[in-house]
Amino acid sequence: MTPQGEPASSLPTTSLAAAAAAGGGAKVNGTSGSAAMIGGATVTDRATGNVYEGVVNVQPTLDRIASGTKYSSRNDSTTFNNNEGILPPKPSGYYTEYVVPTPGVTGVGPQRIVTGQNGETYYMPDQLQNIHSCPKVIAMTKSSPFRYEAAPDPSLRREAFVAVMPHAIGMKSTLLEALASALAFPAYFGSNWDALFDCLRDFSWIAERNIVLVHDDLPALPERELQIYLRVLRDSVLDWSPEEAHRFEVVFKETDREAVEEVLRR
Repeated sequence: MTPQGEPASSLPTTSLAAAAAAGGGAKVNGTSGSAAMIGGATVTDRATGNVYEGVVNVQPTLDRIASGTKYSSRNDSTTFNNNEGILPPKPSGYYTEYVVPTPGVTGVGPQRIVTGQNGETYYMPDQLQNIHSCPKVIAMTKSSPFRYEAAPDPSLRREAFVAVMPHAIGMKSTLLEALASALAFPAYFGSNWDALFDCLRDFSWIAERNIVLVHDDLPALPERELQIYLRVLRDSVLDWSPEEAHRFEVVFKETDREAVEEVLRR
């Protein structure tokens, strides 16, 4: 919910949406391999109530951090004290905070990247919220825009079309049948990987704007088929731009994160 108490999807998206999607200047390209994408982010402009939900490209900020260039803000390249305890506890000075510019809002905006001394990288869409309403910190990954949750709970997404995949799927045909059923694919669905990619970039038959595909476990497919499936999901999520009619989100359990990212790196 936003400060006005309205569903985020019903609020207008202005330059905030474009700015958040661009991550400070670079246009999001759904098939770009050089962009670091964060899926399922929510960025709120408290002054106007405008909300952006979707994929954020933070690659420009990561590139700036790597080059040692400081952004023109006193909060950039400074110690992040983790006073609210939203990151794992570490000694003082362990974390460093960087600004992710958000044009169209007052000041530099709420988005931040926080890095740890052992290479950890976190994205915070709204660092300024208090701990009780602060969105979960999303661990940064350059491989996928998926969301990882300790215990995915479809009931929390009341205003979305939520599709929950069955457990222990071990065959491609079973997987495609389950997807067709869960996402209400049209009768013409061709039951192959290309047809899946086509349908995941359409959703014209679904009224809800937000569409969430939840996996309680990782499909037990042969390695090559699992890789194709995850790539289709990744490319489908990234293909949706903020101004379009739908937002597609894919959720896996936190315990499957390492396996998912490893498969995508191969």
